[in-house]
Amino acid sequence: MIDQQRYRPKLNNWYNSYFASTVGTQAQCNAFVTAVTKAIKKADPSRLVSISNISIDDAYHPAAFNNKEYVGTSVDFYDIYIYNDDGSLPTASTLGLGKTVVLSEFGEKTPSGQAHQSTVVQAFLQNARSKG
Repeated sequence: MIDQQRYRPKLNNWYNSYFASTVGTQAQCNAFVTAVTKAIKKADPSRLVSISNISIDDAYHPAAFNNKEYVGTSVDFYDIYIYNDDGSLPTASTLGLGKTVVLSEFGEKTPSGQAHQSTVVQAFLQNARSKG
């Protein structure tokens, strides 16, 4: 059987079929993010620019996949994704990103029904507020 994943483009061990014909090195991706950020700022200096998917070491995103490679690309803030069952969050300063952090995607690690998901989401929100 052919390993279908082997021949698909990946960046940081991540694959998205929508971008199947696009392959770039991390340096090329950083240059692209920096160029887009500069273009947005030139058109409207008041606009804030972010990059998505600064993933945190959790059930779905191991530490090696945390995308800190985008630090230094001139974005204004980062948004992070995290999944666990207790709503625990690192403080923004422990992430070492050096900019504002927004918790944009989060949820349960173990699908256990609506009540569990609701409890986990409430814990994430409470922890996000208390940790700034």
